[in-house]
Amino acid sequence: MNKTLITIIAIAAFVTGLALWTDTRIAAGAGALALLGVIIYGYISNKRASDATYRKAERNAREMRKS
Repeated sequence: MNKTLITIIAIAAFVTGLALWTDTRIAAGAGALALLGVIIYGYISNKRASDATYRKAERNAREMRKS
């Protein structure tokens, strides 16, 4: 299984457990921080993409626009 998917599932399980164990406001804050972390991780991982990946994405986007 993909490491990123496992991390997201672990964070979701942690926030759910936190919500059940403590006050929900704390869990809501943890959920917001987890979401922010996932957004930052996605942004950084997209910045590290290779030139070949960008060329492939552009080529596929042009093909999608044509059809």
